[in-house]
Amino acid sequence: MTFHLDLPYLNYILDIIKDIEESINNISKDKFLKNKDIRDANIRRLDIIAETLRSLSKDTKDRYKNTNWEEFIGIKDKVTNQYFCVDFNLIWEVLKNDIPILKEQILKIKNNLENNI
Repeated sequence: MTFHLDLPYLNYILDIIKDIEESINNISKDKFLKNKDIRDANIRRLDIIAETLRSLSKDTKDRYKNTNWEEFIGIKDKVTNQYFCVDFNLIWEVLKNDIPILKEQILKIKNNLENNI
């Protein structure tokens, strides 16, 4: 089993999520929509999370089938349409609603893997 090899990926995802949380903590949706730097940084962070999730082993993804891996991996596609126009309202919703769910799931998986190694 390759579970232990995924711990650095999980930790990295949690670090990126912390960066997201810090960047949108105490700002309104309106401020987010008007601040290009915050928007661009978080789009990149979502992309990094998706790529890192893609790198997780099949063993981990199979073991934790309750996590909707493909949905989270497809976040970038979810917020960008076929013309490469970014839906910043949708990004805000992903950051505020989907990322906390992912964080909770990643923490559970990480703790489980650490306790079973």
